[in-house]
Amino acid sequence: MLRQERLNIISFNLYLAADIIFITLSFYLPYIIRWNFFGGDKVTPDFIRSSIQWGGFFFPSLVYYTKVYIFWGLITVFFLVNQNLYRTNRLVSFSQESVLIFKAVLYSTLVTGLVVFFIKAIQISRLVFIFNFILLLASLITWRIIKRLILRRFILQGYNNFNVLLVGVNKLSVEAVEEIQKYPFLGWRIIGFLDEDKELGSVVSGLPVLGRYKDFGQVVRKYFIDETLIVTPGDRTTIIKLLDEGKKLNVGIKVISNPTELSLDLLGIYKIGYLPVLSYSIKTFHGTDLFGKRIFDIIFSALALVLLFPFFIGLGIAIKVNDGGPIFYVSRRYGRKGTIFNFYKFRSMQVGADSLLASLKNKNEKDGPIFKIKKDPRVSKMGRFMRKYSIDELPQLWNVLIGDMSLVGPRPLPIDQVQKDDFNQLKRLEIKPGITGLWQIKGRSDVSFGNLLRWDTWYINNWSLWLDFNIILKSIPVVVKGKGAY
Repeated sequence: MLRQERLNIISFNLYLAADIIFITLSFYLPYIIRWNFFGGDKVTPDFIRSSIQWGGFFFPSLVYYTKVYIFWGLITVFFLVNQNLYRTNRLVSFSQESVLIFKAVLYSTLVTGLVVFFIKAIQISRLVFIFNFILLLASLITWRIIKRLILRRFILQGYNNFNVLLVGVNKLSVEAVEEIQKYPFLGWRIIGFLDEDKELGSVVSGLPVLGRYKDFGQVVRKYFIDETLIVTPGDRTTIIKLLDEGKKLNVGIKVISNPTELSLDLLGIYKIGYLPVLSYSIKTFHGTDLFGKRIFDIIFSALALVLLFPFFIGLGIAIKVNDGGPIFYVSRRYGRKGTIFNFYKFRSMQVGADSLLASLKNKNEKDGPIFKIKKDPRVSKMGRFMRKYSIDELPQLWNVLIGDMSLVGPRPLPIDQVQKDDFNQLKRLEIKPGITGLWQIKGRSDVSFGNLLRWDTWYINNWSLWLDFNIILKSIPVVVKGKGAY
């Protein structure tokens, strides 16, 4: 597996280098052609004076175009990373990979197009922009198809093949052997089976039974197994045990499920022929740690703080005039991996509200460690309005900008409300907390603590940039309606 990790790093760097080359060509080729071969109507004395000239070619607004192209290129790479396109997954078909590339290029083009529109970049030719998109899409798809064809040829010659162990002997495993053998470019060399009922040394589909389930570790070491395919329908206990042991042995684990019975939670689903393959990946870092999410947080929070600054000034004055107390309420919260940070809100409670908390504990209307009551006497009239529309949460944009929080993630709980002996609560601390999350679109304060934990865990296990976008978009009408907040 260490060898495979090194190969993954090398392939990532090679893919990135190739993408940079094709992205650069896709941007500048239409730009050069447009202004030098189809721009005769634009070649005026002013055009010539404003253009950089080199080798007989004109380069109008080159610096401006380059700034846009650098931004577009970075966003494109981010979306390509988000779609897992910097590794070759042998179970992904040509068409599936092409769809992923299309999505990545479309998203990056839409983001760049919006930026160009809002900054009123009139220097950017719409015709050039359209051909940039077309060539970018075509080149990224084409070179990856060629790469797959070359890689398949190497695999057929024995390069980077994997020893595979099948767990379970049944009709489905026999079909799996037949399907795998139809696709030799997968590079899967089936070594044999583990089974509880078949006699040791017996042969199934031309392959030997190597042991029982308890012999998994011994067989993996003896036969240098790289991948394990579990074909044991319904035996969830066996699957969990093998998953745990596979992680310790650094062996890839995949589950082949009956095509008509997909009952397990999936991390990845692919196909060998018509057979669904459920892939359980071992992640060395969480997707929310990717630089792209951080860049998005910085850009969004910085723009929001600038645009909302006049509103913040007015609201701060109103809070101060209301009772003369501080404008902000600052509390200590747990962040990613238990890091403690200062959590900012506009103050919505009366001065000295924390000292009254003990006397109200018996009126708590929430389960778990969270304290919430709908008609909290400590909340001011102005505070109720701010809480209804989550205005009091806006200062957390500063927490996002400085890196304590993200726009989307589990809500950070006060230190005294986090129980460190509760695994589900600790799970929430694996990533940065957020201003909004699934709790926001599922009911806000009306959500039970148990459901809050379940939704946060689901978000952590299923994170994607697209999920973040959906949560942000769905949070807007929820906040505007003011439902479920107190």
